[in-house]
Amino acid sequence: MLTPGRKASTISDIFIAQPDVIKESLAGKLFILFEIESRKVDSLKVINFLIDNINYNYYQSEKIILREKITSLKVEHIFETALAKTNKNFNEFLNNEKIKINLRSINITVGIIHENILYFANTGKNKVFLIYKSNPKQGKNLTNQSEKNMLREDKSLPKGEYKITDITQQTTVSDYKKEDEMKLFSNVISGPIPHQGHFVIANEALPEYITNKQLIQIVTTLPPASAVEQIKNILSKINAYVSFLGIIIKSTTLEKTEKQKKIAPLTTHESVLDLNITEETTEHLLTPSGLINFKKWYKFPQLFVKQRKEIKSDRKRLTLLKDKIFFKKQSFAIIKKIINIIKNIAISLLNIFFYLTKALSSRKNIIRLFSRIKINFAKQKEKFLFAFNNLNNKSKILLILSLSFLLIFAVNLSIIKLKNKKVEEQKSYTDLTALIERKQNQAEANLLYSNEEGARKLFTEIEKILAGFPQDTEEQKEQLRQFHEKFKLQLEKIRRVTRIDQPTELANFINLNSQAKPENIVLGSSAKKIYSADSSQKSIYILDITNNLITTLTDLEQTIIGLRLPAKGINNSIYYFNDTNIIEFNTEKEAMNSLAINIIGNHYDFVSADTYNNKLYMLNAKDSQIYRYNKVGQGFSPSPYSWLKEKINLETAVDMSIDGHIYILKNNGEIIKLLRGKTVDLALEQIDPPLTKPTKLFVSPELKFIYVLEPMGKRLAVFDKTGQFIMQYYSDQLTDLKDFVVDEKNKILYFLNATVVFSFNCVHFEE
Repeated sequence: MLTPGRKASTISDIFIAQPDVIKESLAGKLFILFEIESRKVDSLKVINFLIDNINYNYYQSEKIILREKITSLKVEHIFETALAKTNKNFNEFLNNEKIKINLRSINITVGIIHENILYFANTGKNKVFLIYKSNPKQGKNLTNQSEKNMLREDKSLPKGEYKITDITQQTTVSDYKKEDEMKLFSNVISGPIPHQGHFVIANEALPEYITNKQLIQIVTTLPPASAVEQIKNILSKINAYVSFLGIIIKSTTLEKTEKQKKIAPLTTHESVLDLNITEETTEHLLTPSGLINFKKWYKFPQLFVKQRKEIKSDRKRLTLLKDKIFFKKQSFAIIKKIINIIKNIAISLLNIFFYLTKALSSRKNIIRLFSRIKINFAKQKEKFLFAFNNLNNKSKILLILSLSFLLIFAVNLSIIKLKNKKVEEQKSYTDLTALIERKQNQAEANLLYSNEEGARKLFTEIEKILAGFPQDTEEQKEQLRQFHEKFKLQLEKIRRVTRIDQPTELANFINLNSQAKPENIVLGSSAKKIYSADSSQKSIYILDITNNLITTLTDLEQTIIGLRLPAKGINNSIYYFNDTNIIEFNTEKEAMNSLAINIIGNHYDFVSADTYNNKLYMLNAKDSQIYRYNKVGQGFSPSPYSWLKEKINLETAVDMSIDGHIYILKNNGEIIKLLRGKTVDLALEQIDPPLTKPTKLFVSPELKFIYVLEPMGKRLAVFDKTGQFIMQYYSDQLTDLKDFVVDEKNKILYFLNATVVFSFNCVHFEE
């Protein structure tokens, strides 16, 4: 299967089933060759549907199990039933998915190989070639379902010569009716694979670029695997915008069961000779045109000495006895010579090593060594010039021409090597690009069918391939960028990411105060105003959402250290933790008031506050305790109530929110659910990528969702209150997330990013 990648005008695939041993023995092996003349996504859906449906209808048929008991039940009948069921399911699939496709653009060949018999059905322009020897009766048993157009041998060919014929042309159904237009398969062709015969199933393009002679030579000479590689090598050199598909089928059953002829056993010399001849034939077939065969020239002189060897054969017979007598002595002499040669080489290498060690032991020796090299080089140069000058003009010209030819030859070899390397690199790059595109298309199809597990496996493979993608040229870098962009978009689908590309900017507090440093935001009860506290400026900013106007409230009478941990109080008020007391902000009167509170421990250990039933709850992470305060007059009860009744480690807690249950968020993304001071089971579904250092948690009695803010990931994750993951919002513009609020009534999200308030319409209510 060779595709030109994105340049292809068709979508194609090859499927070969891998049944277990029992099913294969009962029902054979299924194969499908597809090509749809379209690049639409619907075509990919059609291919995936037909593969799954045909494979299921055939191998899951109850008739397969009954074949062991009912001898009259044939594979051909099971195959026809499966195809008929596929025709029906295909029509239902097109209607349900509302897909409009021209059946004339579908080219599909479905087949079964069972016990050396081939059954197949063909629709469209695919070709089914039979390569067979002209003399045997190879075609008598090959018929279609209507027993028409029997394949006949061509007696005009010489005995034993291979012939090729297209089965699909000889089995064309002429009685085509309009009511059959929505049927993919109308007839089944079956028959045994002939002895020494081969089937080649291919799309329409393949025989246009490979001649019948080439196809016969490759398929009949090489094993199927080697033949496939040879065909791919030929087709890869063609600069075409078409896909090439092919399946080669060769029968080995008859070869195994064929009666052995009684022949004389081969001698060792004859066996080796036959092996050498086979090796030379295969090598000659696979040798590219234009390459010099040095073995042929090496054997050329042997033609002259052949007769001389025959004359000497008698003399050798006379010396055979002498060779046997002195064989042992000569063998020891040869071994002794080899040992002496190895010994001399070792001594020479040691002498060179010691000389270099001594020469490089000091700076003077190094200088002396290089001086000798320089002097020797100068002497050799003088000798060469002297010898060259003493040559006659003819010899000089011949020498110069020889050196020039050697130089040109070396340069040409280098250029050819570079070209071959570039061709190989381009081929590898093209194959890699086609592989990535195919896997991304498969992942897209899995996403369409909600097969998230299959899509995740493909994403893992794509990510590994992209990590090793070449980036040598600008074209490759641009291609990699496009692959990454598509991969990112596909990954976001499976991660259920909603991108906020252009959030609406409501206001920027820095336009009101150049020193503004807002820390949090609170949505007013009427959902018409947003309040943001700024401890550094000891102010509260008021944003009117209806007209996007900002005002500032500063009460100089209040000693403000910090306006942290905002919590909605009673009578439309907001409580801010001021380290030693509570600042109550009345949203109706827009006035501040100080409330007394008894803080247990260090005020920096308090990380969150919230209210429920007019009671204030404050989370102390260091003490791993939640303290509950009752409102009393102009303050809170001096003796807070320790609400937790069991020991829970909350040292890494970062936020808390209440809806009747208390939810506590840890910095690793874990959420603890509590009721009456004890934990309640809450299994939060894992999201991709996992939460990293979240900072904000929000729930309320009116809301049916759990919201978790993760500034590092520029996202807001949404869960339902059973812990099921719904979706996540992401925006590249949210680079400094501080806080968020939710207006579920109007389906709007508000984000505080640095000094800017953004808004975005929610979509998770529709999920």
